Amino acid sequence: GYSRRMGWTGFEGWVSDPQTGVTDMPFEEAAFASYGAEPSPLAAIVATRGQKSVKEGGNKEFNGKNCIVVTIKESPIEFFVNQDSKLLEGYLAPGGYEVTFEDYKTVQGIQLANKRTIKVEDQNLAMLFEFKTAKLNGKIDDSKFTRPSCHVASPNTRLEEGSYTADHI
Repeated sequence: GYSRRMGWTGFEGWVSDPQTGVTDMPFEEAAFASYGAEPSPLAAIVATRGQKSVKEGGNKEFNGKNCIVVTIKESPIEFFVNQDSKLLEGYLAPGGYEVTFEDYKTVQGIQLANKRTIKVEDQNLAMLFEFKTAKLNGKIDDSKFTRPSCHVASPNTRLEEGSYTADHI
């Protein structure tokens, strides 16, 4: 199978996979990836950039639901908040990048999406993440934040189709 680890320290980002080894991620890409790994990217952005960075942009249908469009100052990303539930339905980003959130469950008093679908139209790619368990504020081993040593698979390595592991740190 294919595995991919991404890390972000707040100052630098990296990505590691068996085909390309360990590579740096540009600051903006790493920052966006760190928000995307959050249970609610919109809440994480507001927590770091402040409420004044958020602007409502009217109403629009997204994922078959009536939503409030929310944008972030100096960002091309559109977030869609369900008008009835007030939960994040998903967001659209440049490059045909669409993320949807579904199957919300209450975990330690917080509503979390148990399903996240990521579609990248420009790459004809779709991924479904289903979370079987969730724990908020759990302890994470510090070694997870260490940038891995460089390792690249040989060019003849065949990856199993349909198998993918992602680790956002």
